Amino acid sequence: KSLRENLTDYFLALSARQKSNSVLLPTTKKQLADYFGVQRPSLFRELKRMKDEGLIEIANRRITIKFLDR
Repeated sequence: KSLRENLTDYFLALSARQKSNSVLLPTTKKQLADYFGVQRPSLFRELKRMKDEGLIEIANRRITIKFLDR
């Protein structure tokens, strides 16, 4: 699976657990990168791409999932 697919699945699972489209990451982004087995810059690059494409909004550790609206 691609990093984007993994992130999407992870955000959807968090959304279901927290019962909200706006989720709070339970870890730092560095720990999240380690969890997915990628370098931190790679994670940030993919998060930025998703943000630029309007799929998510990012505010520190809060991620707002926009792709559920589509």
